[in-house]
Amino acid sequence: MTAPTSFYTGQAGAFAATDLAASPWNPAHQNGVAIIALMAHLIEQTPTLEPMMLARLTVDIARPTPLAAFEAECVVVREGRRMQNLEVTFRAAGEICARATALRVRLADSPVSTETLDYPAPEDTPEKSLARRKGPRAGLETRVLKGGLLDPGPGRGWARPAVEILPGVPASPLVAAAMAADVGSGLSSIFEHGVWAFANIDVAIHFIRPPESDWIFIDAETVSAGDGSGLVNSVLADRRGPFARAHQTLFVEPMRIPSASVREAATA
Repeated sequence: MTAPTSFYTGQAGAFAATDLAASPWNPAHQNGVAIIALMAHLIEQTPTLEPMMLARLTVDIARPTPLAAFEAECVVVREGRRMQNLEVTFRAAGEICARATALRVRLADSPVSTETLDYPAPEDTPEKSLARRKGPRAGLETRVLKGGLLDPGPGRGWARPAVEILPGVPASPLVAAAMAADVGSGLSSIFEHGVWAFANIDVAIHFIRPPESDWIFIDAETVSAGDGSGLVNSVLADRRGPFARAHQTLFVEPMRIPSASVREAATA
């Protein structure tokens, strides 16, 4: 049997997740990187009346999406020549598992702000991976400068897609940015891994311009007041410079069975 090379198969609203979309926490569910990748792809494939850019993408996880067949639909909620609003829904067994909303705005000349962020090119970054699973099964190729699951505090590093979204459909720079936005919570973790669970239950990205490459730099920091939640704030950049801000809400609680197995796997 040929191994899958994409997160999903299918078309026209009916999709099936491959093993590459499996969550590292529960192989019966889909991971967030794959979910946000397909949602961003469906949004990008939706036509506009005028040339537009994606200004905001928000993804809410209502419940686990099973690693099986499911329905995905992207609809235009508001159509216009200046703005467009869209909604993407994932449904399995008749229930909504995840929902995304997107805002696009028309392209036009306007004043430019200046922002700098010092970071090396991906080629000059050590090939230190964030993921426990290496290669295509990780979904992303990552190169970590600072941070990670076992190095608490702010994190910085590069990420780019390692698999296709659908057969023959590679991730665009926009899809790559959406995928990378989901990395911040692991890159800048402040919670002891194997003791605390800190699942992100949403992702919100605000763009100031479209990304220009599949390599995405993430500069992330996690904050928490110790009340059972957390917030991850990330700057997303490409080779040209910063182009977006990303935020993730974390649901924090003790792991049901505290274990060092994840720590051992990460250091193996």
